[in-house]
Amino acid sequence: MQAIFVPMPPHLYGELTRTMEGCEIIAKRKIVSDLLSRAKQLYNMCTLLPPSGRGVNQNDATSNRVEIDTAFRDLQAVLWSLGHVVSNELGCALVMDADKKFIGWCIENVYTCPYYSLRGTFFYVL
Repeated sequence: MQAIFVPMPPHLYGELTRTMEGCEIIAKRKIVSDLLSRAKQLYNMCTLLPPSGRGVNQNDATSNRVEIDTAFRDLQAVLWSLGHVVSNELGCALVMDADKKFIGWCIENVYTCPYYSLRGTFFYVL
């Protein structure tokens, strides 16, 4: 049985970072810095929220679960966007200019993130 390769579908940010003009648009609008700060904010939110159902009433647990699920989904979307940006050399330079620790942060979270679904997302972003 032969392995099947399925390419990642194109994303607007990934396509823009293929050209200098696209990178200028992204840089001018501060898209990368916004995505990076949002990723860190959402990650902190995901890892600091207590798991639902432990010593809280049912309404609080349900509200907390929705909040965590929303933060997870948003974080994964932001990480995928950044992954598309760093998928080529020009985009990677944009991200590294904005935050030199981003790649290291992703690598660290592949190994240490408390949620396996997020570990997988960090892995695929790399």
